[in-house]
Amino acid sequence: MAAIDGLAPTEQRELLRSTYRATLAFQRTKNVDHLVHFANNLFATIRLRGNPDYVEAVRSASKDRAGAGESLDINEVLNRLME
Repeated sequence: MAAIDGLAPTEQRELLRSTYRATLAFQRTKNVDHLVHFANNLFATIRLRGNPDYVEAVRSASKDRAGAGESLDINEVLNRLME
């Protein structure tokens, strides 16, 4: 749970929003794929957030773009991790 606790409030809100969307999609369609895909994405997020290098790359990229009005590009973060 440390990975979830380490998320910014906006990221925690997005996680809850995504949970709601997946459960609502399942409720409407009865297709469990929505829940399976969400669970896989959640596990991947928690694994990434447990990696200190990833967390630092996200923070660093966020600081680099501070005030630029741009959103964080996950591909850029992943490329920085590969360097």
